[in-house]
Amino acid sequence: MSLGEYVKVQTPVMSVVRVNPLKVTAEIPERMAPWIKIGQSVELHVDAYPDKTITGKVSRISPAVNTATRAFSFEALVPNDDALLKPGTFARVHVASGKIDQVLTLSYSALQYRYGVNRVFVVNGDRLTARELKIGERLGDRIEIVGGVKAGETIAVSDVERLVDGAKVSVKQAAE
Repeated sequence: MSLGEYVKVQTPVMSVVRVNPLKVTAEIPERMAPWIKIGQSVELHVDAYPDKTITGKVSRISPAVNTATRAFSFEALVPNDDALLKPGTFARVHVASGKIDQVLTLSYSALQYRYGVNRVFVVNGDRLTARELKIGERLGDRIEIVGGVKAGETIAVSDVERLVDGAKVSVKQAAE
C-alpha cells in the first residue's frame, strides 16, 4: 500500500499484535506426543540472539494429528516483557521431557554405506563380520542404532570404507 492509494472494502490496512506474552506455535512428532503436557517448559533459541535461551510454557496441544506431517501442533506462551521477540520470527523450540531412553549410538564415521545399506564391521577374534544396521536419529557426529548390533560388541572404527567381510584384523587399544 502506498501513500494516496485507494483502499477497497475489507482490505486490511494494519494488524494489531500482542507481543507479551508471545504465542509460539510448533509441532511435535506423533511418536513423541505422549511426552508433552500443558504447563511443561519449553526453550526457544532464535538466530537474532544466539547466546540467549528464552523459556515459556506449553499452553495448548492440538487434539488431532496433522495427517500431512504426522505431528501434533502445540502452542506455548513466552514472556516477552522487553519485546525482544517479534511476531513471525523463526525459532528452534526444545521441549524438556522427563522421559529418559537408553540409546545405543556409535560414531557416524564407523558406518559403511553401500548400495543403500548401512553396515558396520564387528570384530570377532581376529576376523571382521559385516552387519547390516537399522539406524535411527543422527545426533551430531553420532548415529542411533536401532538394530543390528548389541551394546558391548567391538566395532571397527577406522578405514571402514576399505573393510570387507571376513577380513583379518588386529585390534589396537585406544590411548587413554
